[in-house]
Amino acid sequence: MSDAPLPTLTARCACGGVALTVEGAPILTAVCYCDACQLAAKAIETLDRAPKITDAAGGTPLVLYRRDRMTIATGEERIQDFRLSAGTPTRRRVATCCDAMMYLDFSKGHWVSIHRDRFAEGARPPIEMRVQTRYVAEGLTVPEGGRVYRKWPWSFIGRLLKAQFAMWLGR
Repeated sequence: MSDAPLPTLTARCACGGVALTVEGAPILTAVCYCDACQLAAKAIETLDRAPKITDAAGGTPLVLYRRDRMTIATGEERIQDFRLSAGTPTRRRVATCCDAMMYLDFSKGHWVSIHRDRFAEGARPPIEMRVQTRYVAEGLTVPEGGRVYRKWPWSFIGRLLKAQFAMWLGR
C-alpha cells in the first residue's frame, strides 16, 4: 500500500466565501435529471444571487465523493440546508453569501455530491454519465457528453457500493 498523499481539489462557491476540499479521485461524475433535482434547482435558482445550477435539459452536474474525503475548509457558518420537504433524507447545502448550491448530502448514504461547477474550470472531472433522463421535459435535448441512462444504471450503483466497501476497509 502506498503512503503517497491523495490528490486534493478545492470547490468554491460563486463568490469564494465557502470552500470545500476533497481528497482522491471521485466515485463518479454524473448529471442527474430526476424530478427532485430539477425541482430543487428551480427553487434555488430563484434566490437573489444564485448562479445557474442546471444544464439546458434541466440536469444538475454532480461529482460524487466519499463523505470521509470531503471537508468544509472555509465558510461553514455560511452554509444553509435546503430541503424539498421536512422529512426528506436529501438536503442541498447552499452558500448563503452568494446563494450557490455547493453539494447534495444524502443522509442515508456514504457519499456527497458536489456541484460540478464549484470546481475551477480546468479541474472539473469529465461527465461520465447522465442519469434519470426519463424526467427530461418533452422538447428538450440532453446535451452531449457521457453515457445516457433513463434510470439509475447498475454501473452507478456498483461504483457507490465499491466506494462503501473501500471505506469499510479503511482505504
